[in-house]
Amino acid sequence: MNENSQLPQPDAAPRRAFWRRPWFWLGLVVLGLAAWQWWAAQTRLEKSRQELTRRLAESEKAARDSQLLLSRAMAQTEALQQKYGALAAKMEEFQGEAEALRGLYQEAALTRDDALLAEVEQNIN
Repeated sequence: MNENSQLPQPDAAPRRAFWRRPWFWLGLVVLGLAAWQWWAAQTRLEKSRQELTRRLAESEKAARDSQLLLSRAMAQTEALQQKYGALAAKMEEFQGEAEALRGLYQEAALTRDDALLAEVEQNIN
């Protein structure tokens, strides 16, 4: 025989295809579980982002509404302060007039009393 005719003999145990090995399937299951976990985490993260965006929008709307209410309240407060100032000025004016009227009344009462006294004195004399 010639040297070329002696080829190495294949292993006695037949080689199994890689898909028939348990490690292949175990690796495939682990890879599938990892992919599923990644997908679930991404889904939860996206839901959290959407919820955060929704809450942020609600908070911004509430802040705008609060600012509007605050502006209105400040305008009403300013208007009430102006009215209070006007009423306080009128009250002072009325108090001054009331004091003047009291003085006039007292003067008129004294004058009437003096006139009555003078008349009584005249009738006596």
